[in-house]
Amino acid sequence: MLSTPHKVLMIVEDESSLAKFLRTAFIQEGFSVISLDSGEGAIAEALSVHPSAILLDIMLPGINGMNVLSKLRKDPWGKTVPVLILTNLAAGERIMGGIIRDEPSYYIMKANTSVEDIVAKVKSAIKSDSGS
Repeated sequence: MLSTPHKVLMIVEDESSLAKFLRTAFIQEGFSVISLDSGEGAIAEALSVHPSAILLDIMLPGINGMNVLSKLRKDPWGKTVPVLILTNLAAGERIMGGIIRDEPSYYIMKANTSVEDIVAKVKSAIKSDSGS
């Protein structure tokens, strides 16, 4: 039997109850989960660990999610990692301009998306990235 590569998801979300809920859902789906609540920690950890995908909130203390994404995209590994934006911010022109430039895999509205849909989008992004 072929072994499946281990999937590591980094969740960067400062709302602790949502982060715990997402963490539990992804662990039940077989993921290893790294959970962080700030942009500063996310950049260093992502560049060190190289997770399979990153679920990234925009509104974070310190460095916001748009700046995290921009910094990750400057790294050779970070250029291709699937990053899924998770937010309740409306997709205004300024926000979308920055997000489109840095090419996230998905833009997910927290209030309009079920956990099951978030899990499915992460799996799809990882599958697309691996080319299988």
